[in-house]
Amino acid sequence: MTVRCGICGTRRASFVSLMKHQGDKGHQKPCTCGGYHFPHRPGSPCCEGNAYVTLERAKRAGASHEELLEAFISDALFGKHKPNLNQECPF
Repeated sequence: MTVRCGICGTRRASFVSLMKHQGDKGHQKPCTCGGYHFPHRPGSPCCEGNAYVTLERAKRAGASHEELLEAFISDALFGKHKPNLNQECPF
Protein backbone atom coordinates (compact mmCIF):
# COMPACT_ATOMS: atom_id res chain seq x y z
CA MET A 1 0.00 0.00 0.00
CA THR A 2 1.35 3.44 -0.88
CA VAL A 3 0.35 6.66 0.83
CA ARG A 4 0.56 10.09 -0.78
CA CYS A 5 1.69 13.17 1.13
CA GLY A 6 -1.11 15.74 1.09
CA ILE A 7 1.33 18.65 1.09
CA CYS A 8 3.97 17.85 -1.56
CA GLY A 9 2.34 14.87 -3.27
CA THR A 10 5.23 12.42 -2.91
CA ARG A 11 4.45 8.78 -2.22
CA ARG A 12 5.55 6.73 0.76
CA ALA A 13 5.41 2.98 1.36
CA SER A 14 3.57 3.18 4.69
CA PHE A 15 1.78 5.59 6.99
CA VAL A 16 4.72 5.51 9.41
CA SER A 17 7.16 6.59 6.69
CA LEU A 18 4.68 9.33 5.65
CA MET A 19 4.60 10.72 9.20
CA LYS A 20 8.43 10.63 9.33
CA HIS A 21 8.58 12.44 5.96
CA GLN A 22 6.19 15.16 7.13
CA GLY A 23 8.20 15.66 10.32
CA ASP A 24 11.52 15.78 8.49
CA LYS A 25 10.31 18.24 5.85
CA GLY A 26 8.42 20.44 8.32
CA HIS A 27 5.06 19.96 6.62
CA GLN A 28 2.14 21.33 8.60
CA LYS A 29 -1.06 19.38 9.05
CA PRO A 30 -4.00 20.62 6.97
CA CYS A 31 -6.18 23.26 8.62
CA THR A 32 -9.87 22.50 9.27
CA CYS A 33 -11.02 25.93 10.49
CA GLY A 34 -14.14 26.00 8.30
CA GLY A 35 -12.97 28.71 5.91
CA TYR A 36 -13.26 26.11 3.15
CA HIS A 37 -15.41 22.98 3.08
CA PHE A 38 -12.26 20.83 2.86
CA PRO A 39 -8.93 20.60 4.73
CA HIS A 40 -6.54 23.21 3.33
CA ARG A 41 -3.12 24.82 3.82
CA PRO A 42 -2.91 27.00 6.93
CA GLY A 43 -2.95 30.66 5.89
CA SER A 44 -4.84 30.11 2.63
CA PRO A 45 -6.86 33.14 1.47
CA CYS A 46 -10.12 32.20 3.22
CA CYS A 47 -8.47 30.45 6.19
CA GLU A 48 -9.08 31.93 9.64
CA GLY A 49 -5.30 32.15 10.04
CA ASN A 50 -4.95 34.57 7.12
CA ALA A 51 -4.42 38.20 8.12
CA TYR A 52 -6.88 39.48 5.49
CA VAL A 53 -9.60 36.84 5.71
CA THR A 54 -12.45 39.40 5.75
CA LEU A 55 -11.14 41.03 2.58
CA GLU A 56 -10.78 37.70 0.78
CA ARG A 57 -14.29 36.61 1.74
CA ALA A 58 -15.69 39.96 0.58
CA LYS A 59 -13.93 39.49 -2.78
CA ARG A 60 -15.49 36.04 -3.15
CA ALA A 61 -18.93 37.43 -2.35
CA GLY A 62 -18.59 40.04 -5.11
CA ALA A 63 -18.51 43.10 -2.86
CA SER A 64 -18.31 46.61 -4.27
CA HIS A 65 -15.13 48.69 -4.17
CA GLU A 66 -16.36 50.61 -1.11
CA GLU A 67 -17.14 47.39 0.76
CA LEU A 68 -13.73 45.98 -0.17
CA LEU A 69 -12.05 49.11 1.17
CA GLU A 70 -14.00 48.82 4.44
CA ALA A 71 -13.03 45.13 4.73
CA PHE A 72 -9.37 45.98 4.12
CA ILE A 73 -9.39 48.71 6.76
CA SER A 74 -11.17 46.40 9.20
CA ASP A 75 -8.57 43.68 8.68
CA ALA A 76 -5.67 46.12 8.91
CA LEU A 77 -6.87 47.76 12.12
CA PHE A 78 -8.67 44.95 13.95
CA GLY A 79 -7.50 41.73 12.23
CA LYS A 80 -5.11 39.02 13.33
CA HIS A 81 -1.99 41.10 12.68
CA LYS A 82 -3.22 44.39 14.07
CA PRO A 83 -0.62 46.91 15.20
CA ASN A 84 0.06 47.19 18.92
CA LEU A 85 -1.33 50.65 19.70
CA ASN A 86 -0.41 50.47 23.42
CA GLN A 87 3.36 50.59 22.96
CA GLU A 88 5.29 53.83 22.99
CA CYS A 89 6.48 55.35 19.75
CA PRO A 90 10.25 54.79 19.38
CA PHE A 91 10.73 58.14 17.59
